[in-house]
Amino acid sequence: MATCSSLKRAYRERLRQVTGNGLRFVFLDCSRLVLEERMRQRKGHFMPPSLLVSQLATLEDPSGEAGVIVVDGDADHGVIMAEALKKLGA
Repeated sequence: MATCSSLKRAYRERLRQVTGNGLRFVFLDCSRLVLEERMRQRKGHFMPPSLLVSQLATLEDPSGEAGVIVVDGDADHGVIMAEALKKLGA
């Protein structure tokens, strides 16, 4: 298991190609307000909250792509993990 932003479809397609198309993505569909709050709470993280706007502008929503699992990113961390694991196991 690994994490990465894979903001653009082209990035996701490249990752699919090099892994033999068995790769799945978990997309945390999260509101900007929740993202901003979570980023403000982080201590010593490499990405400052000021970059959020550009990251969201770059994001190409992967909902509907093959191998993409969508989870409510606004939920509590425990709920997010449980839902992601449940959908990955299906």
